[in-house]
Amino acid sequence: MEHAVQLYAGCAGITLAMLASAIWWRIRSRARAKVEQIRLEKNIPLAREGLLLSALVIEIANTDGPVMSSQPWLGELWEVIDAVVAKRNLKKVGTYLNTYMVAAADFRIAEEALLQTALTALDIRDAIQLFVLEKNLSVSGQFGINADIIPTVGLGSTVALSQLWSSTMNLAENARPNNIELSDLAAEWLGSSFDIERLGERPILHTRKSA
Repeated sequence: MEHAVQLYAGCAGITLAMLASAIWWRIRSRARAKVEQIRLEKNIPLAREGLLLSALVIEIANTDGPVMSSQPWLGELWEVIDAVVAKRNLKKVGTYLNTYMVAAADFRIAEEALLQTALTALDIRDAIQLFVLEKNLSVSGQFGINADIIPTVGLGSTVALSQLWSSTMNLAENARPNNIELSDLAAEWLGSSFDIERLGERPILHTRKSA
């Protein structure tokens, strides 16, 4: 009888321990889920705020400045960049003379949109350097990355969109060869995932941090 009582008590103790562990795991899971929910809500722009847009501009230049759009190899380079952009699921906005423009507009979370834009820029930088080496060219890519929430209605949407692209193009035009210059907001959002250095007035994106 005493042995049975001890066995019952032991089983009851194990059951209680398992139950307590399950309750604790559930509490922690709920807490983690709540933290994630808050984090997502902070990063998802409200509909009234407009569309979150991450912009990437690439300028192709040599030591004398922007290359001429009549260069026979430039079309081939655009095709190389097209392939990189498609792989990252970003959108090509277009090309103009020596300039290539990319947008990330389909990501509702700001950090994810900018993350994919930054990774795309790094891939394009590598692709351009390889292309230049294979073609024996004396040119390089200059990059600018910017991000903002653009109103979707009214005159303000046109003005904000124009300002975003103008600022991004300015970053690329003033970047050093093979440098990826960031706006301050882009640098703030990317700081936890990438190695970023401030050279002069603007932050420069180097590489993604190792996990």
